[in-house]
Amino acid sequence: MSFEVTGSPLQARQNPALYRFIMISLGVLFVIFIISLIAKKIYDWHKSEKYIEEHKKLPTTKKNVKVVAHKAGLSGEERKLLLDICRKYRPANIEYLIKDRNEFYGLFKMYYSGLKEDEAPEEYISTLFSTLFKIEKIYYDAQFISTTNSLKQGQEFIYKSIDGREWILTLDQNTPQSMSLSIPKALFTSEQKPELLTKFMMTLNAKGGISYTFLTRAIRYGEPKEGTYLLYVTSSNALKPVKRRRSKRLGISTPCTFQTVKPVAKNREEHTMYEKGESIYAGFIQDVSAEGCSISFGSSIKNGQYIQVKFEIEGKEVVATGLTISSSKTSSETHSILHIKFTDISIEAKNTIHAFIYNFSGEHAQDFDGKD
Repeated sequence: MSFEVTGSPLQARQNPALYRFIMISLGVLFVIFIISLIAKKIYDWHKSEKYIEEHKKLPTTKKNVKVVAHKAGLSGEERKLLLDICRKYRPANIEYLIKDRNEFYGLFKMYYSGLKEDEAPEEYISTLFSTLFKIEKIYYDAQFISTTNSLKQGQEFIYKSIDGREWILTLDQNTPQSMSLSIPKALFTSEQKPELLTKFMMTLNAKGGISYTFLTRAIRYGEPKEGTYLLYVTSSNALKPVKRRRSKRLGISTPCTFQTVKPVAKNREEHTMYEKGESIYAGFIQDVSAEGCSISFGSSIKNGQYIQVKFEIEGKEVVATGLTISSSKTSSETHSILHIKFTDISIEAKNTIHAFIYNFSGEHAQDFDGKD
């Protein structure tokens, strides 16, 4: 049967099959048009300030918890914990509350305090912190960056020279076209520095535990005043995320001691036993998370070396064993920075670090964004 459209509308009406086809098609198109209009109105309404203000004050429901749990990728245990928090404290709509940093952290802090009073198992407290961190990612995903233009003075970059050494470069000035970076004197006078007019890779760590890499070009070097060494590079609109930290990190400065260790055996509980080196070194923890730390001290240790580090957090001793994954020099060239990945640390120690970073003990001044 042919549906070729020829002749006048009168002829089309005289062909019943063709007429029905045209009318049905027009009807379907009309329905789709109406549905799209309704959908757009509903979408615009849900995004309107009036809708948000009305719904953000409503009590949290199971549906709200389910939406947040799905966005954050919570496990079954983490979802149960979030539901328990909302049942216990009956907060306003959790979908909107997570965008209010003070209210959101305050809610989890109250729950944490209750767990400590009840002497809850460390495993459950650990679940609290993993839930908190995953929900945080919803907020930080909205802060995703793609350009260097938004970076602030003091932002640190990592440049890895051909010899494998990592150098810390610090943002001094930022313009839409270029950036000036403060660099160590040792790099300024070294053949390992980026060649002029060539492209090279840099890495930066942003909030939310996301690292970005990008290509830039060395424009020129300068020494505006004695003891200040600058590298001028091009800006970039092509930042690429490469990884996200698995736990929140905080910049601190607290004394520590550490010594090299060597794995030798495992005991009956399958815990690794270590043989300790003779020397004990003193240093300072520069930043810390439940997954690792950075240590500043006046010497150097090769990468791939196991060390055991001891330090105090609010009167509690933390002991952890980790692997040195990289090292760099401070801008003054007087100290090395060891970057340690923990391989053996107790759940209790992890929780102590988490509580300190999130300021759940309330004993140190810390904004909620911390250093990720």
